[in-house]
Amino acid sequence: MKKKILTLVLAVTAVLMLAGCGKAQKTAGGNAEETAQTKESALEETAAAETECDHEWVEATYAAPKTCKLCGETEGEPKQSYFDEHGVSVPDGPVDCTMDYIYYNEDDPETYCKVGDAVITQTDCYAEPTDEEGYQNVHLTLTIAFQPGYYYDAAEDIPYLATLSGGLGVYDWYTGRMLPSREMWDDDAQEYAVTLDIDGVSYEVSYSQEVSWEQGEWVYDEAGNSTSSATCTSEYIFRIPEGYDGLVYCAAPEREYTGLDTETVSGLDEAVYADLDPTDEETEEDKKLVEDRRYFRLNRTEIPVREAEAGTEDAA
Repeated sequence: MKKKILTLVLAVTAVLMLAGCGKAQKTAGGNAEETAQTKESALEETAAAETECDHEWVEATYAAPKTCKLCGETEGEPKQSYFDEHGVSVPDGPVDCTMDYIYYNEDDPETYCKVGDAVITQTDCYAEPTDEEGYQNVHLTLTIAFQPGYYYDAAEDIPYLATLSGGLGVYDWYTGRMLPSREMWDDDAQEYAVTLDIDGVSYEVSYSQEVSWEQGEWVYDEAGNSTSSATCTSEYIFRIPEGYDGLVYCAAPEREYTGLDTETVSGLDEAVYADLDPTDEETEEDKKLVEDRRYFRLNRTEIPVREAEAGTEDAA
């Protein structure tokens, strides 16, 4: 009898255990199904929220298109730079080109004026740290070789000398604004500063430029005419924020004498922009001058970094 009772108890216990196990399995399966449904519902709600997003747009910048700061949706393309808008090619440096220049008689430049070639070559470009956090100096050295730089016409007894009449300059890649400058002749120097506003950020940019000239030996021909080369070395030091990469060098041809103004500073009190779009009122010769200008991006790509030399920290 006791044996039968024990057997019955064991049987009941086994049934209860199986029933409990089945119930646990059913509950677990139900939780998994509910979790999947919850996830699906959440995804649907997120998609609906994105579809119905009351966008808060951030205007396009040079780095990114118009973007909603709530959902990340974008519209259109990033802003174009001033040069891109005008379809003007601006390759990265180094600078290397040949430009027309004039050499003329100082006593009568309107009558006695000739066109020659000036070879412009970038001989050095590097960056150096400064004592001001967040800023660096970018050094640029260019040589402009005139041939001839000086010319003597023996038959006419007329001496000529070369000039570019200030046909060079530095601009901002993003806005097209020219850094302040004035025309220079003989050994000379200038130093200016300007604030550039780019995508709501103000960049304080300053620079110095020093120009020096060197004359070559005179060479004579059988008729008694003589020529001499002239080389102009132009050294820039730009003091710029480390995040600014918009320096653009411009080489502009000159084919007629326009005078030399060493007093007027352009682009200091009033912004001056690169002339990239000739008007219908301009002559064909003026349009050709605009088309023949060459621009080079100086510091978009990585340039060598050197330690500051003595006396250069406060040069710009």
